[in-house]
Amino acid sequence: MSAQDNGDFQALLSSSLKFTNDWIILDLDLDNDFDLLAPIDCVQESCTSKMFSAYQKSSYDTDVATSAGDITFTAAEGSAILTVNQTAHGAKFSQLVTYSGAEGLGGNITAEILNGQFTITSTPSDDTYTIESSAAASADDLGNGGAVVVGTYVVTSYIWTEEDLTSTVNFPDKTINTLWLDSNGDNDIDAISVTESRSRVAGTDIPVSSTYKFYHHKNDSLR
Repeated sequence: MSAQDNGDFQALLSSSLKFTNDWIILDLDLDNDFDLLAPIDCVQESCTSKMFSAYQKSSYDTDVATSAGDITFTAAEGSAILTVNQTAHGAKFSQLVTYSGAEGLGGNITAEILNGQFTITSTPSDDTYTIESSAAASADDLGNGGAVVVGTYVVTSYIWTEEDLTSTVNFPDKTINTLWLDSNGDNDIDAISVTESRSRVAGTDIPVSSTYKFYHHKNDSLR
């Protein structure tokens, strides 16, 4: 398996939540996206049982337009891939953009082709990105689209809603780890938890042995 990092990262969430030693990523409410679950480390916080906060994500789209003339196009003969030139464009891979005011490039790439919505296929630099045209460029496609091209980008923003699930997910004292999954096939999120009880040398913190217990939690209320 291979993967390519295209460098397009979306800032999602910044949290000052303390005493969290792990973030659990899962579709907590089964709405076909990912949510975040933050378990609180009770050893550091000196609480009596494990606590959790959930962060659920929603999004909204905003249209953001450039000024006329900020965008030009460059075509390569025989290729349907067009390079879009815009200084500090800030665009991301797979983002949607709609062009208006564009002139044809002189050959196969007509104004009718350019003035429409495209999906950004790559972002090779801060000042260029690529789109795929419905036709391959010819030797006559030497123009740049004119001086009044406007690009309107669909910008997706995310809203995170925090919910304290401590009362909903009641884990026993000394819970040290959890596994979240649909454990019994009933289309909800359940949890397997592990507790640890340690015996120590009398009068010291030196551990002698640990006893672990596993619990199954059927959390229909998390949906």
